[in-house]
Amino acid sequence: MRIIHRSLLFIFLIWTNIGFSQYLAQFQDEQYGFSIEYPQNWQLMSNNLTGTMPFKVCSPRVDTRDFQEYVKILVLNTGDKNLETCFEGNMVYMKQNVPGFEVSAYGDIQVGRKHAKWATYSYTVDPKKMKLGWKGYFLKKKVYTAKSYTFFHEGKGFVITCTAEKKDFKKNEQMFDKIAQSLVFELKTNV
Repeated sequence: MRIIHRSLLFIFLIWTNIGFSQYLAQFQDEQYGFSIEYPQNWQLMSNNLTGTMPFKVCSPRVDTRDFQEYVKILVLNTGDKNLETCFEGNMVYMKQNVPGFEVSAYGDIQVGRKHAKWATYSYTVDPKKMKLGWKGYFLKKKVYTAKSYTFFHEGKGFVITCTAEKKDFKKNEQMFDKIAQSLVFELKTNV
């Protein structure tokens, strides 16, 4: 019986790992010298981005939903090179400027072979307070959950942010972690 359980676990682990890695696309950013992998069926938005947001991908659009999960990378223009104070400063900024911002968990992790701080948090978006015109009055307030990974490379701060609707976050969290941890700094930079 124990052999059957181990065999099933082994098959499951291989299947889930293949399920993610078999269908990957890779993005390379020459300006900052990184590459990152993401699901092949996601839409790359980076061709339209420059400067402090060199990477953004969105999940496939589903007609029944008005939101797409996304992963983006921001490059921080901060004079602070201390990971701890930079991370805490970002959390304080979010608390002061993002409605309903609440951290649910945080910790340390390796991203791109760099020591990083991560945080999972939720926030509220009220379309009535956005500049959407009359459309905003027909949309409901939504709560989103995000997981961010903050780290430094060659004196620059980076934040990878992975966002989903709160109700869908748990089913996407493992994939978000794999995307973030696929980041590698090995390219020559043009900065």
